[in-house]
Amino acid sequence: MNNYLILFASNGNNIGKTTTANRLSYFLYENLNKKIKDSKDYDEWLSNTDYNTQVKSFATPIRDISNSFFKILFNGQNKITFEKLYQRENKNRPLKDFFPEDAFNACPEYKEYTIRDIVNIFSDQIQSISSKYVWADYALKDINNFIRNYSNTNNILIYDDFRRPLEYFYLKEHLENFKIITVYLDKENPSEQVQTNYEGLLKDFNFTITFTFKNDYSNIHDLFSLILKEIK
Repeated sequence: MNNYLILFASNGNNIGKTTTANRLSYFLYENLNKKIKDSKDYDEWLSNTDYNTQVKSFATPIRDISNSFFKILFNGQNKITFEKLYQRENKNRPLKDFFPEDAFNACPEYKEYTIRDIVNIFSDQIQSISSKYVWADYALKDINNFIRNYSNTNNILIYDDFRRPLEYFYLKEHLENFKIITVYLDKENPSEQVQTNYEGLLKDFNFTITFTFKNDYSNIHDLFSLILKEIK
């Protein structure tokens, strides 16, 4: 069986990595399992599935920890959920846009933070008391668990938030039976991208594919075709 790891990166936020990853997952599933379209029975459909695809994020455990802190910080302030704040239209806005002044009595500096800032702060702090590889190692364990559950099929795992070379090299070292495909995404009009300290760390990285979206993303299937060639 063949296993593939696809890592999406960009030089800023709001480029559409998560949306692209989800659409790619569906595209690959449909195109690599074409014979399932003719299967009427569920058991037959299941037996005809040669490829599993799934979208994941390095930041999933970081967001879970940050969500717990968020609930402590804003206990009783039921203005907006962590999940809603982390959506694209909200995650780069300061928390003072969503909560009243007295919500920050214990931590006044958090008024100017965004929910993305909180996630980044916890990421750094946990690394500082453990290891810089803690999130890469979490991803490695998660990938290995997935592969054990689907050992009889080909597997494609897509990470939508590749930001640092160390995750790539750590996974490359420990996933010897994987083909890793790295994809750098850009856009014709980059003005919507939001830079953070975690972006731009891959400027000298040698990507498998470098791709620029049109403003309306109308060429997204050109990207999918390039990735499909790497798999086939």
